[in-house]
Amino acid sequence: VFPRIDTGAPIFGVDLVARAGSSSLFGVDLSPVPEGASWRGELRARLGDADERLSGASIPVPVYLAKAFSEESLLMRFEVFDAKDARELLDIIESVLGPYLARLLECEPMRDEVALKAATSRHLEYISGHRANITGQRLLSSAFGEQFARDFLADVFVPMPR
Repeated sequence: VFPRIDTGAPIFGVDLVARAGSSSLFGVDLSPVPEGASWRGELRARLGDADERLSGASIPVPVYLAKAFSEESLLMRFEVFDAKDARELLDIIESVLGPYLARLLECEPMRDEVALKAATSRHLEYISGHRANITGQRLLSSAFGEQFARDFLADVFVPMPR
């Protein structure tokens, strides 16, 4: 979910990569969240014991993804992803997404030019980092061609604000 940049609200992201006969990956994040922002700590508080409710193993954010994930993110790898994990993931996503959307509706545009410039810079850095590390590009390229994959990911999946 990409909020309006002028609110300073973080971007909500959920990724689930599941492949038959292979390990699966789940990630959830609110990013970027600047130091001292009222959003800080909210994701981890809502996630609670998510890493204990799921059969996967928590993994640290790789260095090359540091610009695309916050330190509050949850990344997990599953050797076997089953129906119980799927139900738990839906509950976890709902417990984070509902309050996030409700709070997003209350966000007012920032009036402070310095704060607005900093929020815009954080969002652009986040989006640039995400665009550089999109894992689905190879899959889309093999199915639809490289140009389509690049255009789709840039214009639809991770668009740059205009």
